[in-house]
Amino acid sequence: MLAVSNVAIGVGVVSAFTVILVVWALVAVLRRPGWAYANAGKSRALWVALLLLGFFLPLLGILLAMIALLSVVPTVDRQVQLGPRAGFPGGGHP
Repeated sequence: MLAVSNVAIGVGVVSAFTVILVVWALVAVLRRPGWAYANAGKSRALWVALLLLGFFLPLLGILLAMIALLSVVPTVDRQVQLGPRAGFPGGGHP
């Protein structure tokens, strides 16, 4: 029978949790329109790059995914609810 240490199990659980959380955050970031990020003063490209980096640095990935899901995405969602507005990137005409 194959013996698996508690450390190996712990590393596997943290790795799986990181992948799930980062993928969730990445999908959430990519589903919002680019103009909403611009209106919110955020950069979608930056958050995609940071979250992709999080795949390789698990603890940083968990932190970045939590920030994206709890701060960035709700801020961008507020802009989506307001809709494109004149005077903002991607906004309508006056």
